[in-house]
Amino acid sequence: MSLQEIDRLLAFRKMNKFINSKDEFQNITKISDSLLNRISPYFKFPDWVVKRNQKSNSNVIPMAVEKSYNTKSKYNLSTTDINKATVEDFKTISGIGAAFSERIIKYRSKLQGFSFESQLYEVWGLEKEVVEKVLATFKIFEKPYIKKTNVNTLTFKELLKNPYIDYELCKKIFDYKDEVAELQNILELKKIKGFPLDKYDRIVLYLMAE
Repeated sequence: MSLQEIDRLLAFRKMNKFINSKDEFQNITKISDSLLNRISPYFKFPDWVVKRNQKSNSNVIPMAVEKSYNTKSKYNLSTTDINKATVEDFKTISGIGAAFSERIIKYRSKLQGFSFESQLYEVWGLEKEVVEKVLATFKIFEKPYIKKTNVNTLTFKELLKNPYIDYELCKKIFDYKDEVAELQNILELKKIKGFPLDKYDRIVLYLMAE
């Protein structure tokens, strides 16, 4: 579990409240469906809670459950383009519910579209095996158009809007610009001490030097 998920659980327990079902555990912690399936077999609830849950489950009409399952399985994808997929499209992947679907789309918007399929691994909380399931269905058919901005004319605040540049890296870039007056070629970024070379291809999606 992530620190945020654990914090949510601890905050709930501080109110002297108890969790009495795995569904309630997921609602409080916001963990993924795949993680819930892995850890729920280890959950232990008081006998009266188990009996209550069993009684509640016995009232569920099997046909209704089957119908709900079949409805999801029969959903027709609107697209297999990862840059056009909707919340409902992503929800067809095992391990992805509404929360993760919305998180993928929100991150996609932040990036102005996925340019590399590997960027999906950067979505917070999305496990590797789930990402692989997504990429088995959804692909990049056309890279997004991202209008590049001139690194030499950007303000500090504007450069910070680059999704791969944090405050520390932004300062290093500006310190380097002060030394050389301006970058003659965007490749000069690689000369900056401490520059994350593994992120270069992503950073320059948004930058140019002229």
